[in-house]
Amino acid sequence: MGTFDGKIVIVTGAGGGIGQAICMRFGSEGAHVIGVDLKADWLEELRGRMTEKGYKLQTKIVDCSDYKAVMSTHAALEKEHGRIDILINNAGQSAREKSAEFTDSEPEIWDFLINTNLRTTMNWSRAVAPGMRARQAGKIVNVASESAIYGDPKLVEYAAAKNGVIGLTRGLGRELAPFGVNVNAVSPGI
Repeated sequence: MGTFDGKIVIVTGAGGGIGQAICMRFGSEGAHVIGVDLKADWLEELRGRMTEKGYKLQTKIVDCSDYKAVMSTHAALEKEHGRIDILINNAGQSAREKSAEFTDSEPEIWDFLINTNLRTTMNWSRAVAPGMRARQAGKIVNVASESAIYGDPKLVEYAAAKNGVIGLTRGLGRELAPFGVNVNAVSPGI
């Protein structure tokens, strides 16, 4: 018996390194994992790893920054499974390859980082929160970054977006706590 036997878990950004590790761990604990990512080849790699271990995995290719796509995908998943027990908002990236000092940064990078890190978290949280609130059960875990706390030169926009994730977590946590829904964030670093 695993800790998460029978639980329905959505993991966004499931194809990347941290996402795959999260999916593998939930799979090892008996959860039915729904891996969401924009990159089909990454999801196929994850499928191979999880299938090899006998873990339950379902994948969805979704642009998590697209509100309508997220809401539509969530509605279909909730109809299929009856509920979502846990959401791991892991989608995001730092765009290190495009990093520059803030005084040289461009609004296109700001938009990309806010959409990829904060909007994705807002979209999926908005999708699952009503059902969790109605059932008075559920967990949302948002992946922030230690950059949000300490700041990093040449990653100012990323730090700002991840700090938004922390603010969202705190506010949503206070809204949903009276309904038995936990909202937390983790802030990994290098």
